[in-house]
Amino acid sequence: MDKVLLTIDWDYFINVHSQHYMSYRENQVNLLEEWYRRHLICLQRNEHLENFYNLAPFYRTFWKQAKKVLKLKKTIPVIVTEGHEEAYKIAKEWDCTEVYSLDAHSDLGYGGLAALEFEINCANWLGKLLKEKYINKANIIYSPYTKEDEEDFKEIMDAYEVHFLSLEELFKRKIDVAAIHICRSGPWTPPWYDEALDEFIKQISESPALQIEVKRSWKPKELNLADQINCFMGIL
Repeated sequence: MDKVLLTIDWDYFINVHSQHYMSYRENQVNLLEEWYRRHLICLQRNEHLENFYNLAPFYRTFWKQAKKVLKLKKTIPVIVTEGHEEAYKIAKEWDCTEVYSLDAHSDLGYGGLAALEFEINCANWLGKLLKEKYINKANIIYSPYTKEDEEDFKEIMDAYEVHFLSLEELFKRKIDVAAIHICRSGPWTPPWYDEALDEFIKQISESPALQIEVKRSWKPKELNLADQINCFMGIL
C-alpha cells in the first residue's frame, strides 16, 4: 500500500490581489522586513497593505471536514516548516510513494523538464521527487486563488503520473495519510495571519507539531521614524 504525504502550503487559503502576486526568495529579509517595507510603500500611496490579502474562512473547518473522509490517526505526525521544499526531505524520510499537495503553486518545476535539472528548491521539489523516483504519483489540489494553469506543466505531466484534483475530489477519497506537512511560506503569506496558522495547526493532531523556529511579530503601528529608515535600508 502506498504511503501518502499530505502537504499543505498556507498560501492555499490566501487570496492575493494581482499587484501583490510576486515571486520572492525565501530568506530572513523577505520573511518579515519586506512586509514592513511593503506596508510603508502602501502608506505612501494612501493604501493599506492588509487590504490586498484575504484569508479564506474555510481554513477553520478544513480539518473537521478532512477528518470525516481521510484516514488520519489522532496522533499523526505533523511537521511544520517555513519552505515547501522541505516536503522533499519529509517524503523521503517517511518512505512516501505518493504526495497530495494543496498549494497555490504546482511546485513541479517551471520551464518544463529542464527545471528538474536544477537543485531542489521551493518551485521544483515535487517534480524532483518524481524524477528521482522517490514517489510514483503526485496529486495537486490547486488553491481556488491560484494564478497558474495546469496546462503549463504538460511536459512534466506527460513524463510522470501527475493528477490535478479539486478539493471536493480529494474529500471523496479514503486516503491513509502517513504524515502531514504544513509550510508557512512566509515571503508569500502575511505575518498578520500567523495566529490563524497556529490555530489551523492545532486542529490536526493530538501530538504536538514540530514547529517553525522563527516567530514573526507584526506591529506596524509601533514603527518609529528610525525603524522606517532602517526598513528601507534593509537593516530593520
